[in-house]
Amino acid sequence: MFKRPRLRPVCSLVNVGLAASFIFISACSGDQEPKAPETPVEQAPNSSVIAPNPAKLQAVWSTSSLSAPVRDLGLSGGINPVLAGVIDGGKLQLFDLDGEQLTEPTDVGITAIGDGFAATLNELPITMFPGIGSDGSVNIYLYSHVLGAPVALDLIPEANAAGLCVGVSTDDNALAQIAYWSAEAPSRLMTGDVSVVDDELEWRAGASKETEQITAACRIGEGVYDWTDTGSDLAVIKNGTAEKLLVLSHSGVHEFVDGVNGSPITIRDGISVRVPEPIIAMSALSDVQFGGYPQGVIVVGGQVNGDPKLVFIEPIALFEDEAE
Repeated sequence: MFKRPRLRPVCSLVNVGLAASFIFISACSGDQEPKAPETPVEQAPNSSVIAPNPAKLQAVWSTSSLSAPVRDLGLSGGINPVLAGVIDGGKLQLFDLDGEQLTEPTDVGITAIGDGFAATLNELPITMFPGIGSDGSVNIYLYSHVLGAPVALDLIPEANAAGLCVGVSTDDNALAQIAYWSAEAPSRLMTGDVSVVDDELEWRAGASKETEQITAACRIGEGVYDWTDTGSDLAVIKNGTAEKLLVLSHSGVHEFVDGVNGSPITIRDGISVRVPEPIIAMSALSDVQFGGYPQGVIVVGGQVNGDPKLVFIEPIALFEDEAE
């Protein structure tokens, strides 16, 4: 989908200021308070106990049926974690970690999404998800509980992006680091930082990086870039100092170790929670500040008995070796 992007050193957009003003006005017009997710009601027996086999994870919760099949997933942490699902038709729907919908499916012309990050505008918390529009542009999809629906903001209109990943920036003043690549140049990873300055969204392009051909997923963080052409999604899950990199491919979920896929990871059904078959999308969040996932959570999406759903999975069994 990508043409080689023509990037200016800084791209400032006044519409993020307009969005901030709208959020501020909306907040002042009512007494709404952010909803802290409640602990999931239904948990499978012993779901918090380390399983004998670290390759066996437990599905513990799910959303109700979605209006259309899911295509991609992103998670944002902070005091109000948000799960973002890209569903057929260019729509974006947001959920809390109870699986309850925060928004209806909203047509924003989105095709792919990265993990999000929290920010503050006019002293109000907001969540931003980088993503790709149907025209290949890299956008920021902004959400606040007072808006009621996500809003698309241009970030790199001429990117013609085929895929992206999001990580921690080395710049303390930036919100996040973004890397993306094009179908025309799949071996060139374009990087940069996104920040908000005086209520304006800024993209500051960094150096490009020549890589092996990227066709599926990448990882970025603190100046270290990893990539794979073997999976459709990468998800990082941490427990203390231990870290696991999971890859979703056509054959299921695997652990990615030393540049190769490890053994397949089995995900078991819960009491009344079924694992999607096949799994289409995956994301993970390690630091869950509110909700019933003190060890973090993995979320997968796909069809469950013909119904599109998002399913929540406890990851602690992955770290059995480190706990011994």
